[in-house]
Amino acid sequence: MFPIVTHSGKFHSDEVMAVAMIDLLGLWDGNIIRTRDMVIIANQIGKAFIIDVGGVYNPENLQFDHHQSTFNEYFNDKAEELGIKMSSCGLIYLHLGAELFGPGKAEVIEHRHLKFYKFYIQEIDANDNGVSELRDQYTGQVFRFNKRWNLNAMVGNWNSLSVADSGPLAEEQDARFYEAVNFCKIILKRALAHFIAQEESYDSAIEIIKESDILHYQGTLLLVLDEKCDYYKAMQDYEQELDEGEWVLSVLPREDGKSDPVDDKWQIHTVDIPGKRFQHKVPILKAEDAKELVGDDLIFVHNNRFVAATKNKESAILLAKKSIVEGCKIREIEATKEALAKWRKMMGAAFVLGGIALSMMIRSST
Repeated sequence: MFPIVTHSGKFHSDEVMAVAMIDLLGLWDGNIIRTRDMVIIANQIGKAFIIDVGGVYNPENLQFDHHQSTFNEYFNDKAEELGIKMSSCGLIYLHLGAELFGPGKAEVIEHRHLKFYKFYIQEIDANDNGVSELRDQYTGQVFRFNKRWNLNAMVGNWNSLSVADSGPLAEEQDARFYEAVNFCKIILKRALAHFIAQEESYDSAIEIIKESDILHYQGTLLLVLDEKCDYYKAMQDYEQELDEGEWVLSVLPREDGKSDPVDDKWQIHTVDIPGKRFQHKVPILKAEDAKELVGDDLIFVHNNRFVAATKNKESAILLAKKSIVEGCKIREIEATKEALAKWRKMMGAAFVLGGIALSMMIRSST
């Protein structure tokens, strides 16, 4: 266990979260030196974690600063592409973060280490290096990091309005720093627990999907699960591997766990059009049409036609297939309308251009 040296004065989320991470890993002895005095800092080289101060990045001597002009370190190629250098938080996470996910298989730990950086740590690095926004690679949504209620702002709110390097004001600021570290430690611990639970759920869903039926119907894919799970994101990724059609609907047990032969209720779920929430690739049949199709086996169809339930698996698959047939008809009609609209637009433009050309010919002949 080591003491920690960081800069005095106003603190930020990068060094606070870095300290919280070291503490969570059991590497901090609880002592902290907040200073900018280079003599004091030099005396602690190799004896303490030196974070966000000192002008040196040398992990062998536990020196993790990023303010020096020679610093040009990125967590990975993607971060470099986005122009996000590491802050002190990213540096600590780069060298120690993998320990947050162990023990376990090396490839699993590496995957989670990289992914947690992308979704959690990268924002801290971005904010500390003046990158104000990121674009989500799946939805195209832009996330901006200058909100009053994000982590960086909340940690910043712990700072006193009046800051000094010595005296009562410095003592008050040190006390606020400890409070901010405890806050970040709680946030980090919960974020890790939630993230790991999601990853385990995802891995489980992938295995369930691989053992399930994926029906090819009308040029589309119908996923039929015999066990309920958080399948959506896992199936989005698995669909890319299949490259055999477009996934449009899912059929799965209505209750948690595997299907129950005594209480055998099933659901049909739609799939959203990428980047367009609440717009479905194929909607489920209207309730009256579904009732006509499966009779008393129908439990309900939601008014927005994104979910339905039946009393058995066979009726659920039948309803899903009929929804695909009708949905494909609608898509063909819409595609035809779109093509016709484009043709009319082109013809209109051609007519205008033809008129202009004719007018010019008439003028030139007179």
